[in-house]
Amino acid sequence: MDCEEVEKLAVFRANEVVLNKELNWCAGGRLQMPGMDIQNGVCSILCPNMAIKIKMATLKTKLAYSNEQFLFHAGVDNAIKDDGHFRYFAFDATHSANYVQEELSRQNASTKFMHVFRVKKDIPNLAFFADSKTWAGMSGRGEMLNSQACPPDLRRVDPNAIEEGAIKANALGMSQAEYDWSEYIGKFKTDTGVKLNGFISTTAFSAAVPHLIVEPKFELMLKVDRLAEYLEHVKCYALEDYVGEVVYQQAPI
Repeated sequence: MDCEEVEKLAVFRANEVVLNKELNWCAGGRLQMPGMDIQNGVCSILCPNMAIKIKMATLKTKLAYSNEQFLFHAGVDNAIKDDGHFRYFAFDATHSANYVQEELSRQNASTKFMHVFRVKKDIPNLAFFADSKTWAGMSGRGEMLNSQACPPDLRRVDPNAIEEGAIKANALGMSQAEYDWSEYIGKFKTDTGVKLNGFISTTAFSAAVPHLIVEPKFELMLKVDRLAEYLEHVKCYALEDYVGEVVYQQAPI
């Protein structure tokens, strides 16, 4: 079984990061890249005080090895409103199930559902915040958000909407700055005038329970007028925890 014709398959390198030096907690490794085209040229996201140089991605309908690409959205509700708000998606069911577990604790809920979507149409103009150097700090977004270096312009936003956004940000376990940036990402443009549809980034550990280290994963924040334009809703699952036990019993004599 020789490789006569070889194609390149990109994998994302998440450099090792020490999370707790005393306990020797580290995270890192390689991540399977989603099926996407990444522009070789670097764009700049135009901000009030600076420009963020970044690559742009187009999410494809298939992975590099021809499997269909699916997205997973988990939450405490069994319905998703296709109302133009940004939505969070995982690229695999494991990541999605871990995320909804955090949401349960924040919203004091007991039900958890996972929606499965098939990417039916390429999704262009996604800012690619996947940065090997700073991937543990929200893949390069951390510096931007923490320093308020690129805040959205909310001067004309209704005060009630801002207050409602603060409640939603808390329920999602997001900082206010991250929520605002995600919700109003469509107001940002690149130096070539391209309007953003969202961003792809990586995540490394739990935001709600910082000592809970999870496998590094890709995530997608999508902000389009209609999700149904790009995604086909395949199925919805009610998630149940399986708690197993292996019992060893002495054989009768």
